[in-house]
Amino acid sequence: MKKMLYITTYEVKKEATGIEYKIYKQIQLFRSCGYDVKLFNHFADERLVIKMLHLLPFLDVRYNYDEIAKEKNVSAVYIRYFFCDAKLIKTLKVLRKNNPGIKIIVEIPTYPYDGEKKFAVKLFKDYAHRKEMKGLVDRIVTFSDDKQIFGIPTLVISNAVDMQKITINQFTDPGDGRIHLASVAQFGFWHGYDRMIEGLHQYYEKGGKQKFCFHIVGYAQSAKVQNEYEHLVEKYHLKDDVIFHGKQFGEALDKIYSICSLAVDSLGRHRSKVYYNSSLKGKEYMAKGIPIISGVNTEMDREAGYPYYFRAPADETPVDFFAVEKFYHQVYDTRSHEQVAEEMREYCGTHFDFVHAYKPLIDFLKVCNKGD
Repeated sequence: MKKMLYITTYEVKKEATGIEYKIYKQIQLFRSCGYDVKLFNHFADERLVIKMLHLLPFLDVRYNYDEIAKEKNVSAVYIRYFFCDAKLIKTLKVLRKNNPGIKIIVEIPTYPYDGEKKFAVKLFKDYAHRKEMKGLVDRIVTFSDDKQIFGIPTLVISNAVDMQKITINQFTDPGDGRIHLASVAQFGFWHGYDRMIEGLHQYYEKGGKQKFCFHIVGYAQSAKVQNEYEHLVEKYHLKDDVIFHGKQFGEALDKIYSICSLAVDSLGRHRSKVYYNSSLKGKEYMAKGIPIISGVNTEMDREAGYPYYFRAPADETPVDFFAVEKFYHQVYDTRSHEQVAEEMREYCGTHFDFVHAYKPLIDFLKVCNKGD
């Protein structure tokens, strides 16, 4: 069995959710491809003095690569990207020198990421060194549609979901005549929920008769975003139409989902200069069986006529709730919520489970494992 190093800054637990669980599933997948996976995580020095020193433009002191560089008899390295610096480049060079024939793969979860990240010093270091990865890294795994990143060939894959972890939505009519929509995220400025609030305000201002309720589940990554949304809700007198639930899990989250007929994905990715995104949250909505509203190009834009996907334009215009109302009726006037959920879930299972979504990466690793 060949040895693989998996390098990440996240803690990896089977019981975790989100990114941590995704990493756990990736490691399981690599093991199924015949690799003995050794995990390196939590190797950032969290002492305050080290954090402060690391902010100096030309000093790379926070991440400890020493143990990684010592590894021998390594066939493959998988890195979940966390910015490049001089120490990472040095470590990759040492690994290549000490392990002839090694394959190094870097996963970049969001690309391009310059417009999303706000860490000026980290970006400065990253920009100064990331092009040095060419010649050291064999492939970059991307959820974008780029053929090359930093001059390195890509493996284009889709985000995947574990169908066993996500239960199908059990719709319960709330009986209030409203169309309920859910968004679930640790949201940043690129989620663009302000477009929903502005759009709902305009819909009512223009005489829209259908009542809506937009459920925002999760918390903002910055107080600025949270305050902006709350100010808009107050300004437009929408406190009964936009509800902030905060973080919710398990039965409490399923209870919110159960009254919702539509789910809202990111609507502001263009703000961070991302125009294609294999959205993980969109796959989770699909596994739940709730039709999706998206403001960024995804795999579903390639599926001509797919009935459970609504695209809002990738710009700053408010979401057109007249069009959302029409989309709702196109979906549900001839189908029950149960039928829609079952069809969406079946599609998700045959396209976005881990084996299907990660096939390009699996195929590449199988070739590497044969020593070809």
